[in-house]
Parts: sequence; C-alpha cells; structure tokens
Amino acid sequence: MLGNVSAGVEALARRSGRELRRLTLALTNSSVYGKVAERSSRPRGLLYAATAIRAAAANHADSVQVPENGQLALNPPLSAARSASLSTRSVHPRTLYLLNTVIRTVGGSVTVENPLAHLTKGEVCRAAVRAGLPLAVLAQGMCCGAPPRQRRGLPYDNCGVCFPCLVRRSGLLARTGIDPTPYETTPRHPSLSTERAEHWRTLRIWLGRPYTMFDLIGDVPLPPGTSAANWLQVIESGRAELRAMVRWAESEAPGAA
Repeated sequence: MLGNVSAGVEALARRSGRELRRLTLALTNSSVYGKVAERSSRPRGLLYAATAIRAAAANHADSVQVPENGQLALNPPLSAARSASLSTRSVHPRTLYLLNTVIRTVGGSVTVENPLAHLTKGEVCRAAVRAGLPLAVLAQGMCCGAPPRQRRGLPYDNCGVCFPCLVRRSGLLARTGIDPTPYETTPRHPSLSTERAEHWRTLRIWLGRPYTMFDLIGDVPLPPGTSAANWLQVIESGRAELRAMVRWAESEAPGAA
C-alpha cells in the first residue's frame, strides 16, 4: 500500500516539475558501542528535522517544510496524564520556533516551517484531493502511532484506534463522508480490549468538555508573536470533525439502531 502512496507522490513531483530525492531514516533500539540505544521513538522528530535541515543547507535551500495538520502539530493532551512531554511535540509551533532559534544562533539561514499548521485533518485531505491525489491513494497512507504491520506483523498499516488514527478517520470522513482505509479494527468493535479502547474513551470525554485558551497555552507555551486565537480555532474546527466521526462510529457500531 505504501508503494501506491510513493507512486502518487512521485506523480505529483513530476506534475510540479520539482526534483524528488528520497532519504530513508530509521531509529534503532539495538546496542550501539556496547550501550543500549533509545528504545522509544521520542528522538525521531528531532532526527528527521536535523537531517532535513542539513540537506537543505547543503543544497542552498531556504526552508524545510514539515507538513503536519494543526491538530496533531499542537497535539492537545486528551487528559492530564498526557500533558506536556507525555505527548509528542515534534512539530509543535514552539518546537519549530526553538529549532529555528538554534539555527540562527549557529549562523544558519534555513527556516523550518509547517505549511499545514493552520489546517485541520479534514482540510488537509481536501487540499490533497484538489492537488490531484486520488482518494484511493490518500486512504492508503500511514498515520498510526502503533502500526500493526511493524509491531505485530499483521497486514495493516493503521490500527484504527490510536489518536492519530482517530484524527485520520475524522479527516477522511469530513472530506468525503467515507473512509476506505483498511484498518486493523474499529473503535467500537465488541472484541476491543479495555486497554486498546483507551484513546476512544478519553477522546469522547475530552470532546464532552470545553477547550479554552487556558488549555491551549497552559500545556506547552506558544512562540512569541503567535496568535493564540488562530490556534484555538484550529483545535475547535478539529474537534467538530472528531465529534462528527464519533457520531458516525456510534451509528456504524454492531447493534446500533
């Protein structure tokens, strides 16, 4: 499936006239120089960003584009147990601000930017389709935080129940009313364990209470000169897409009227 996504990206590159260069990166949890390496994926975002910055500088490019929808860039914690560093912040506006500050401090000129920062997942899906990416290819991408193919050797790239997968579902449903992605399971499947349904339960609780400016700036500070109101609007628009996805999932659940 990911081969089809690569073909779609290459087709868009040809259409735009841009040169496409690929560089494969991966983290390892094996021993390095006799020491146990980092077992989590927490350094992954920094590894990717640093590599892109180095490549941009070597090729005299002005910027590095890190495309992530605003919902997952901010990644608001669904509960207090996932606040601050307990959730990924690799593309958070403050993270990019700090990266750019480091670049300037060492005399670099590359700027790291997120061109999708103020778009929800649904808005990103709409933009992708308008740009010529077929929906069938869009549905075959991987957004999962715990990919079944990598973790358990199953024939699925997306589990369907982690928070990134739930945001993915909401975005595709907001764009077309359907989500043809082949998931491992659904958030309302009767066989789903309590542990695996955690994100679904927490998401519903989070959507049932207000999300305020204090929630936005109290988790991870925004960079100086940033409009908090604009970011809050991204979250609220994304919450609307997620609520619609919850209603859809409940109507599709086994035994639903």
